[in-house]
Formats: sequence, C-alpha cells, structure tokens
Amino acid sequence: MYHVGQKQTFKAGLRWSGAFASDQLVTNSVIHEGLGWGMSVTTSAKVTVKDTQVIGFKAIGISIHAS
Repeated sequence: MYHVGQKQTFKAGLRWSGAFASDQLVTNSVIHEGLGWGMSVTTSAKVTVKDTQVIGFKAIGISIHAS
C-alpha cells in the first residue's frame, strides 16, 4: 500500500475499529509513505500482522489502542 492515510485525521490507511467477529490477517506486506497514519487497531481482537513493514509516515506508523 503506497501513500495511504489522511493528513490531520485519525483515519489510517489500514484500520480496524471494533473488529471482533472474525480473524483478521495481514501478511507479507509493505505499507509506506503517507501523510497520516499507516495502521490503526482500536478496541479489536484477533488482528494478526505478520512479516509486514510500516515505514515513512509523517504522523504515526502504527497505533494500537484499547478502551
């Protein structure tokens, strides 16, 4: 994924928010060069990120938050 994420928002290029229903998997990927956030996981479960790089973001590369 190239040049993802919206500038000055919390909307990441790849985002899970309240994901509980099924397993989520990202593998063998590169997410790079965005003005916003690269990846966000908020109040979710069963999210697996494996062999993946998140690089070159102006704001935040990866945000993991639980409420």
